[in-house]
Amino acid sequence: MGTCCDLLRGPVPPGIGHDARCGWASGAPHPLLVFDVFQREPKQTDDLRIDGDMEDVTGGIGGLPDGWRAARGTEPGIQLIVCQYRHGVGDGAEIGRCRNALFSTSPVLATTFTYRVYEAATAELVGTFELPGTVYTCPEWMNRRPEQIPDSVLPSPDPAALVERLRPFAEPATAG
Repeated sequence: MGTCCDLLRGPVPPGIGHDARCGWASGAPHPLLVFDVFQREPKQTDDLRIDGDMEDVTGGIGGLPDGWRAARGTEPGIQLIVCQYRHGVGDGAEIGRCRNALFSTSPVLATTFTYRVYEAATAELVGTFELPGTVYTCPEWMNRRPEQIPDSVLPSPDPAALVERLRPFAEPATAG
């Protein structure tokens, strides 16, 4: 699929744009896409790679209002691109443990997510914010294959907290 930076670089791909009469800052809601950007070395917090391979995770964000959700990457009217970067893995205390049927455990490591919000039509960075990873589910396969246990489990950001942090961008008139 390319990278988050590829999506924002150069001419706007066909079908991704904004209403030239309004721009993203007026009217609401603003359809958006959220991409998880793969960090090759997520345990190294010094360097946030803004050009890693990416995956569209918009559909997996629970509680995202329908008016914010763009159906696919070529939908006309997409106004915002949100790039999510996982880093700071293991910085700080464990936030939990996953245990299998043999009572072997894996730590759930503290993780930070940085979000960079761009206007789709211009690739202009319009904001950034961070959220901690606080939500995790222990892998189901740990109990089916108790001899295998992951070195660690990585959490995700709380979907409700993510929606609230995106609100000033997706619905600027109602944020507050």
